[in-house]
Amino acid sequence: MKKIKRKYYGNGKIRIEKYFDNNKLSRKDGPAVVEYYGNGNVWYEEYYKEGKLHREGKPAKIWYYFNGQLECQRYYKEGKAHREDGPALIKYQYNGQIYLKEYYLNDKKLTFEEWIKETVDKNLKKHIEEEIELR
Repeated sequence: MKKIKRKYYGNGKIRIEKYFDNNKLSRKDGPAVVEYYGNGNVWYEEYYKEGKLHREGKPAKIWYYFNGQLECQRYYKEGKAHREDGPALIKYQYNGQIYLKEYYLNDKKLTFEEWIKETVDKNLKKHIEEEIELR
């Protein structure tokens, strides 16, 4: 059963929206949680699949500054901080410049060097296996 819960500011503007499917945060066509600043701008968005933070190829958690400028992005897969094609956490200064990148695979924080080794080795092995299958 799908359900939407909303809370409002005193001025009548939506403060937060939460989308549920079978009593779990989940939404296929957009973020399952959206919270707004009092001016109506989005404060943050969270994408869930069956109660777990999850979004394929895009950040599952996104925060914005009061003016709408991007503040932070976090990538999740099945509830775990995870990204194989870049940093899983990116923080931005108010001027839009990136000031922090962190790398995660299956909720494990890695140095950039560790992340490169893990992802390159995995992708290389996958590519070699695909080439062998084609022969």
